[in-house]
Amino acid sequence: MKLSLLKFLIKGALGLALVGLTACASLQNSPSSLPVKTVGAESGKVFSARAFESAERLYIAGQAKPHRFRTATHIDVQLIAADGRTVSEKMDEIEPVNPRTRHTRGGQVAYVVSFPIHEARQAKWIRVSFHDERHS
Repeated sequence: MKLSLLKFLIKGALGLALVGLTACASLQNSPSSLPVKTVGAESGKVFSARAFESAERLYIAGQAKPHRFRTATHIDVQLIAADGRTVSEKMDEIEPVNPRTRHTRGGQVAYVVSFPIHEARQAKWIRVSFHDERHS
């Protein structure tokens, strides 16, 4: 009798753990279907760009490598509509760091921006650009 009760409790605990893992997996971000195009500059290059979505936001993250730093060095991320207009735009500043204390791979720096998901739904693609000058 005790053995069957123990088996029942173990099976119940495993079942609850499986349900919990499934619930956690559904809360994770999923890849976005929006294509991402990258644009470099003479002073740097965008090495990677990845778009993923949560229920409320679109995130674009990646790596860039500045060839030289200026005070205005940044990454622009634009959501572009089918007609070519910019739906929304954000930027992530890249600040110069001491080469002795930075812990990057080959001088690459990370960037990340996010947009509300309702803005992302209006876009057909994403443009990620490296800039070393301020916008007018």
